[in-house]
Amino acid sequence: MTKSDLIAHIAKSTGVSRAKASQTLAALVQGLIEGLRKDGSATLSGLGIFKLIQRDARRGRNPATGASIDIPAKKALKFKPSKGVEKVIGGYW
Repeated sequence: MTKSDLIAHIAKSTGVSRAKASQTLAALVQGLIEGLRKDGSATLSGLGIFKLIQRDARRGRNPATGASIDIPAKKALKFKPSKGVEKVIGGYW
């Protein structure tokens, strides 16, 4: 599903215009981003938990050449689906 598909679904489900659905989706995304910046996590009941994690620096291997490379530490986003979502999708994915 693309962003455009999601906007069309929101508009059809709620009876609002596509422009209003687009604004609503943008506000949701912005709220999630602000929650992640402030608390390091954002929870949407019925969907799941978005959480920022810190990945440590590590040694890796270039698959093309086989040479060792250093992979720097970085922040990553982790998502844990709710039990309801897992039930519909079928567990681990």
